[in-house]
Amino acid sequence: MNVGDDVRFAIGTLTRLPVPAPVTLDAAVAGRGLALAPAVGACVALVSGWLLMVTGVDLIARLLSATLVVAFAAWITRGLHWDGLADVADGLGSGAPAARALEIMRRPDIGPFGVLTLGFTAAVQVLSVAQLPAGAPALAAWVLAVTLGRLAVVVACGPWGSPARADGLGAMVIGAVTPAQVVVASVLAAAVACVSALGGPLPWSVTLLWGPLVAVGVAVALGALARRRFGGSTGDVLGATAELATAGVLLVLALR
Repeated sequence: MNVGDDVRFAIGTLTRLPVPAPVTLDAAVAGRGLALAPAVGACVALVSGWLLMVTGVDLIARLLSATLVVAFAAWITRGLHWDGLADVADGLGSGAPAARALEIMRRPDIGPFGVLTLGFTAAVQVLSVAQLPAGAPALAAWVLAVTLGRLAVVVACGPWGSPARADGLGAMVIGAVTPAQVVVASVLAAAVACVSALGGPLPWSVTLLWGPLVAVGVAVALGALARRRFGGSTGDVLGATAELATAGVLLVLALR
């Protein structure tokens, strides 16, 4: 076993960084790699969110910086999660039987349901970030939301998950995360939450309670919907889970 394979899998799957491919790639490596997803998410958020620390209090400036931050994060992650969100929206919106819906999700084009869902989700993320006080609170909220969005993916890939297809990345990672690895990912996310709340940038009730509840709730709800409509989850469903959970946490932070 190459001890670096899990790190390579996590970074190579969740970012566009050109890391070497894992020497061995199987469900065990994928499970260990996904347990590191919250840490990778926190790094992505820190790199993409630095602009929030130098943004003034003007509303237009906050809107512009929030837009750039969300766009930069999408670029760092190769837009993979956003693509999954659009595909899931098209599959669900089609109203077609499971097999046909999965075919629609495989297609490279984006339909009207996908376009609308992308627009609404991006708007929620941007407006929520812009609503937060400029500086440390906005950056802390962004880091927490992206981190919990990746924790939601880990939860979706737990042993209770079932893949809709026998091939693809989703088939390998869904169900590959053990309960112990879910705990590891939760501890990493909790560490980020504590740092986000230290010194008062964010309320403890949101960082350690409502934020995680929203993220896990999105994972559970979307997973249940995917099982009912598609017969299981796919890589696209995991991408949708990440972005919807991120948007949900940001919305709660903005409202609180």
